[in-house]
Amino acid sequence: MIEKLSVEIADLRARLNMNSRNSSKPPSSDGYAKPTPKSRRQRSGKKPGKQPGDPGHHLAQRSDPDMTQTHTPTTCGGCGEDLSDTEVSGVIVRQVFDLPPVALFCTEHRAEQKRCSCGAKTTGPFPREATAPACYGPALRAYVCYLVTRQHLPIARVAELLRDTYGASISTGTIISMVQPGFRRM
Repeated sequence: MIEKLSVEIADLRARLNMNSRNSSKPPSSDGYAKPTPKSRRQRSGKKPGKQPGDPGHHLAQRSDPDMTQTHTPTTCGGCGEDLSDTEVSGVIVRQVFDLPPVALFCTEHRAEQKRCSCGAKTTGPFPREATAPACYGPALRAYVCYLVTRQHLPIARVAELLRDTYGASISTGTIISMVQPGFRRM
């Protein structure tokens, strides 16, 4: 009888020690007594952050900013006195790097017409990208092809992106016609 009970106790202890990591039990059966997660990462012995001797990288100021704005105080922050006639005692410089305003750039091409003494009228040649009275240029076409073929954006999302960023209402059919010549060249 003692042997039988000893075997049963050993079996019950083995069941108690089972969890989702050492058996086929689901993780939800662990209850609140979940084992602590063990990371496989090993400590490098280095402190977090930039290491001594590393030059580091940061956003540095430029010597030639695109635009400069001067902010002049009009009144004293201490007593409220007028500072309009006071000379500048120092300047603190901060630079903000941001995206420029984005808009479609429109170039109007004018082909002059001249009449020769023989009576023939000759028109100046338009550049290759000016195929219609109003059309999209090669840079926009290349950008659309990049978005569709390299970034794998859906056609409708490319149309949405162009509308949101450039204010250009380009139809999905026009986008498809911009991408098709590239497919034909492959």
